Amino acid sequence: MMFSIVIPLFNKSSYILRSVKSVLVQSFQDFELLLVDDGSTDDGVELLEKEIKDPRLRIIRKENGGVSSARNRGIAEAKYNYICFLDADDIWHPEFLKSIAQTISIHPNLEIIGVRFEEVPDGSSVNFNKELLDSQQDAIKLKDYFKRASKSALFHSSSTMVRKDVFEKVGKFDEKLSHGEDIDMWFRIMLNVGEAYYIPKYLSYYFVGNSEQATSKLPPLGKHLVGSLFLKYKHQYLNMKVPYFKEFVNEYLLVNLRPFYMRDSEQKQVENILSELVAAGGKINWFYRFPRCMVKGIYYFKKRFI
Repeated sequence: MMFSIVIPLFNKSSYILRSVKSVLVQSFQDFELLLVDDGSTDDGVELLEKEIKDPRLRIIRKENGGVSSARNRGIAEAKYNYICFLDADDIWHPEFLKSIAQTISIHPNLEIIGVRFEEVPDGSSVNFNKELLDSQQDAIKLKDYFKRASKSALFHSSSTMVRKDVFEKVGKFDEKLSHGEDIDMWFRIMLNVGEAYYIPKYLSYYFVGNSEQATSKLPPLGKHLVGSLFLKYKHQYLNMKVPYFKEFVNEYLLVNLRPFYMRDSEQKQVENILSELVAAGGKINWFYRFPRCMVKGIYYFKKRFI
């Protein structure tokens, strides 16, 4: 069993060595590591070339096209059927690949698997022993993904393995999106695959709060998944009988449309999306029913002081 590991890189020179080293120290060593440089302008690639001499590391350079473009290039270049993703500022526990390999050996038909991930404040150290093997629970087969995901994220761009042939079924990452492109992929996969599993152990660490994170800045609505989510999945919303799918989509829209609703330039677009949602049988909450001037005051007060 071999893994292809894809790391998209854009101007993360302060973090990339940490991420790559967390791969190289894996207890399971059968992998190739594809570092896709998405047109970086810093010295991250030079640092890797100087510090890392492992022949399994392959650096692929391309013009800047965004994180989805970089991941898609990695998928295309991958030699092996099991593809793991890791962001350039995150890390894995040394047992990450071994745990996934063991699960695949037990469930050879699985198509996607996620592990539990922990959010870590940037600059903090990671306790690799925290709750890792305290839980002896086996991997869970996800039969009610959207119900579980409404309570906590099960997949993350640094905690997930996808079988390569799955992308032939559902397509690649949407290169038009700069935010939520990974969630869009998990949606498509979970609406189309047969076997998905989740390992409830901390094996991936997602660093939050660093100034280089692309997700720290709100993009235009058209670049965020929430701007196109309902149109993308309207057919499934109206016709599919996937448990809790409608409830998940409804909640995702109501929560993630809020900051865009506060923008005068995008208020009308948000209202159009909500009108489509209601016409399809969805529901809106008080945030969108109250006068916008009142809601806007509450929103910015909470954002500033709470």
